[in-house]
Amino acid sequence: MKTGHIPLRRCVLCRASKSPQELIRFYQSETGWQLDKHHLIKGQKLKGQPRPAKPYGRGAWICLDGHCHQPKALKRFFKQQAEDIEALLHVLLPRQLEHDLKPPDPKPEAIQDDLV
Repeated sequence: MKTGHIPLRRCVLCRASKSPQELIRFYQSETGWQLDKHHLIKGQKLKGQPRPAKPYGRGAWICLDGHCHQPKALKRFFKQQAEDIEALLHVLLPRQLEHDLKPPDPKPEAIQDDLV
């Protein structure tokens, strides 16, 4: 049985190649960079609603995991819109970004030793 071809896209911030399900797509319109909502709902079935048309324009892909969402990298690619894109990413991916900013939890053995 043949396996299907999985397309790869490259994150514009960290340059890692991943499948489109692991990335968020932005596109450049006349008003600037916009979130591609078509990409976000592509895998979801919408009951009674038509699927929006895929937007035209230059596309840019960003990792979902948040390890590369550094302000300097965002500013290098998105220029003046870097702060807007960063705020949008905080809304879309709050758990991943909070996880990246938190210090690692202490080892469970150390906690048990303190309780005894």
